[in-house]
Amino acid sequence: MRNAAILGLFAVAVMISGCKSLHPDPPYFDTFLRQRLAPTFTPMAPVKQKGQSPFTAQRQATNQAVEDILKIEPTYKFSKEKPIKLAICEAGKEGVETIRNEDKKAWRDALEGTGLVKVLFITSNIASANPGFYDLRMAAARLNADAMLVYAAASATEKGCNVGGLLYLTIVGAFFVPGSHAAALTFAKGACWDVRNEYLEFAVEGEDERQTVRPCYFLDMKDFTAGSKKAAVDILRKETVLALQERAKQ
Repeated sequence: MRNAAILGLFAVAVMISGCKSLHPDPPYFDTFLRQRLAPTFTPMAPVKQKGQSPFTAQRQATNQAVEDILKIEPTYKFSKEKPIKLAICEAGKEGVETIRNEDKKAWRDALEGTGLVKVLFITSNIASANPGFYDLRMAAARLNADAMLVYAAASATEKGCNVGGLLYLTIVGAFFVPGSHAAALTFAKGACWDVRNEYLEFAVEGEDERQTVRPCYFLDMKDFTAGSKKAAVDILRKETVLALQERAKQ
């Protein structure tokens, strides 16, 4: 009997210690996502003049690059009289993500409702494998788009057990006792660029943070995280509408 009790306590300890897990997806964006969200610009190698320090040469090269960027102007105007073509792309770890029909409808309803844009979508079949920013720009050009909005979302999740998790040993408790908790933090980031010259129109963000406590058999982390991502992208979409309206005033 004593041995059974010891084994039971050991099983509880193993269960509790194994319940908590921190998933590897950080709320910040990895290098490969940044390479899709924005151009990677490196100033030309500085030409060092006689008697000039390497630092001064590098600073002058950077200053010239900054001046060149500041001279870029948009090739269109946001106007209800002539809506521009805006190509939308969701960037993911493996490349271009598939935007589901319900999400496409949400983008069209929100953005085309402003009267400023006609929404198009960059799909994986017109973009190269593992595309970078310039590959996505080429894909947008193939759609004859004037601008492109590239966005991505990343989540950090945590799942664990509370004291109620002890009742999971009864099996029935796993169905009725809210002994599991979960948390998710999702950031969505996006930027709108002129396809022809990389003029940055605006950058937008969305964030969602949520927690829940449920019986373990009714806690689906995939659905829970997907809900957090959807909420973050919804906020990003609303921010995009506000940014478009603000640009139309300028």
